[in-house]
Amino acid sequence: MTEAKLEKLRAKFITIMTKQNKQLIDSMNDDPDCTMTFKCYNYNESIYIQDGNLFVSGEHGQDTCEYYENCYINPTLEKLAKKLGYFWEWQNPACIVLTE
Repeated sequence: MTEAKLEKLRAKFITIMTKQNKQLIDSMNDDPDCTMTFKCYNYNESIYIQDGNLFVSGEHGQDTCEYYENCYINPTLEKLAKKLGYFWEWQNPACIVLTE
């Protein structure tokens, strides 16, 4: 995959995850029974390019992926990868990599 394509995919994944997270945060902040204030995650550090691959880290608890409890990959990430003709593989217990 070219660097330009990787950058385009990264931007797409960041935009979609941020939008999904913002909708969730807005709904929680609008709840009159909720006494906490929530902030949106910054996915710029969690979704990154390294060595010609696109990675998503679950290190920061941003609802992206988590290996030890249920091998969870965010359904939005899986759905978008599949739509684009890709899938995710575990790089390590805290990180997934986009694969053709």
